[in-house]
Amino acid sequence: MKHNYKKPVYPVPILSKKNVRVIEKIINEKNIDFIIEYGSGYSTMYFIKNLKRKKIKFISIENTKFFFYENIKNISKDFNTKNCVLHKSYWSSKDYEKFYKTSTKPFTEIIDGKSRIEKIKKIVKLGPFYRFEKDGNSKLSGKLSIFLPMIKPIFILINSLLQKVNFFNNEKSEWKCQIDELDFTYKLISPSFKDQFGESPNKDEYANAGIEFIANENKNILVMIDGGPRHYIADRIINEKYKHNLHICLFDAHRPEYKFLFDKYKGTFFQGEEELVDGTNYYSIFNDEQKKKLLSKELWYYKNQN
Repeated sequence: MKHNYKKPVYPVPILSKKNVRVIEKIINEKNIDFIIEYGSGYSTMYFIKNLKRKKIKFISIENTKFFFYENIKNISKDFNTKNCVLHKSYWSSKDYEKFYKTSTKPFTEIIDGKSRIEKIKKIVKLGPFYRFEKDGNSKLSGKLSIFLPMIKPIFILINSLLQKVNFFNNEKSEWKCQIDELDFTYKLISPSFKDQFGESPNKDEYANAGIEFIANENKNILVMIDGGPRHYIADRIINEKYKHNLHICLFDAHRPEYKFLFDKYKGTFFQGEEELVDGTNYYSIFNDEQKKKLLSKELWYYKNQN
């Protein structure tokens, strides 16, 4: 779909202006001093910019290696970062073996869409050679379809050798820095794919990257979930019955697979609007039916206050 909207001058969340204001109101009125964000991007840059004068710990979880390092560059360029430390950790052969062999099912029944787990396992196993598959989404897709069964084992072997080179390997890395008063921690949990149904063999590692901080912090915590299996992450956090003042904002709450979560826990839906914080009409790229669906339940808010 061709985007016909003006791109923001400065990164802003792809979330209605009114619902960004809802989140900002929660941060200010509930004295939030600890934020966990699943799915980094424009929202990360926006909230760093607007919260850097506050004594807040901000944890952001990402699963795409390119975006992780690109965002580190952008943050380092746009902000006065101090005490920066990057700890790189790469997948071992056992990590790959576990990923391929672990059998998973969607967290809830898939209603809108189809399972992606077999595709992502093929992507990880074939690496750059996945483009020759029929569903490779490139100009080369299907070009070797006749010969692929014969040469695929060679592709897999070459890719397994490439994965021993750090540039091509998956990571579980961490970057920390201080931005004015804000403590920022950025975590990378590969591989990259949209696990909106909770199928990934390492979905717990992704979820735990944020959850591990909650038990150790007796603070007013906000969790923003805009990446990974949103309903799975939210259910795990709420199920722990933490005694903190805990607030969860789940984006794209219109998805039918999330109804399980909303029926189980009492929360509040916030309808969206077309305008972003900077006045950009992002939702103009969708037709009226799509727009109505997306905006009807743009944000779900749950609070556990003691």
